[in-house]
Amino acid sequence: MSFFRLDKFIFLTASVFSGKSALLILAYFLNEAEYNLFNKAYYTASLLILFGTLGFRYVLARMNISARTMIASVILNIGITFLVIYIISPPFDSTFHSISVICYSIFACIGGIYFFRLLFSGIYTAYSMMQIFYALFHISLIPAVKIFQFDLYTIFPFVTFFWMLAGIKFFNSSEAMPEGTLRDLYKTGISAFIINAAVPAALIVDKYVINHHFPVATANSYTFAWAISAPLFYVGNVIEKMIYSSGNKNSVYTFKKALLALGIILLIYVGILSAVIIFIPSLLPRSVDAELLKPVFFFMVSGYAAYVLFHFPVNGYLFRYSEIQKQSITAAAFAVFILIFTAAAFYIFYQNPIQDYRTLLITIWIFIFSLLIIKSYVIFRNGNTGKTKTE
Repeated sequence: MSFFRLDKFIFLTASVFSGKSALLILAYFLNEAEYNLFNKAYYTASLLILFGTLGFRYVLARMNISARTMIASVILNIGITFLVIYIISPPFDSTFHSISVICYSIFACIGGIYFFRLLFSGIYTAYSMMQIFYALFHISLIPAVKIFQFDLYTIFPFVTFFWMLAGIKFFNSSEAMPEGTLRDLYKTGISAFIINAAVPAALIVDKYVINHHFPVATANSYTFAWAISAPLFYVGNVIEKMIYSSGNKNSVYTFKKALLALGIILLIYVGILSAVIIFIPSLLPRSVDAELLKPVFFFMVSGYAAYVLFHFPVNGYLFRYSEIQKQSITAAAFAVFILIFTAAAFYIFYQNPIQDYRTLLITIWIFIFSLLIIKSYVIFRNGNTGKTKTE
């Protein structure tokens, strides 16, 4: 069975990029006040969804959890998360606005968790279409607000509610899987959350540091270099989802094919970007120093391309083929390393603040590559048959 199928790649690529395209489209059609209201609602909801989902989608892909238990857990997670946010800094002045965003988040979590299971069942077309529908339902806010003059917060929860209803037929799985409990849901879910949240958190921190503590020219070049390097991660995410949707039980074959396919795509993308930066600098925005961008980009992309090449196939292997126990071991090892690294980095850089973007990047790379090495060691240390407990 071929791992790289063009139709699968196109569908999954569309599923990854459609949501980001929807946010871009909204920015062009909503006015300044409307766009600000949407961003307040959307990014507050994004935080609630992150902790509301809590890795549950990986659990339901490997075992059966009753709908009542899963939905109650999502609501509890969102409630606790919103309470913490409210204590730190109340996001909204209106109770109605808060309820609107909470409802939006609940529906988004439920739909996202169940639809993700389609990937593990190999139904990638249905999964991709649901992700595209998710983007289209958000784009529908434009005529609702601009033409029909609906209040944004009134219709906001209906975006994810109708999206969830559109795919409700996919909620029931026909695959035979072991029964899971509430303990399994949280134990495995939190493990998946730790594994998948550590690196994105690090990639947020460096942008915060560079934009708050570096000269404007360096900050702009660094941030733009990241903006054009970020698609490496999007493509890697597509390859990871191709692993999830693969029906091939031969884990070694799938892993090797994923590495090969991702390596070719990364090489092509980096080659095109390099040619543009070197030979057609006029295409770069005026807000970015083209001469400064070159060394920043080439240094940045070298590390991130190497990381992406191995991270996404390894992550796909872990959640698709490895025993669930290895996820828990990986998460525990991650938690210990993150605590030690964070404490050490804070102590070192508090005494000697970072002055060079290379030092910042190397610090981030030490962190994310160390996590990758830990994860790879746990997965492959005793070999792996490629059979999961559910297979």
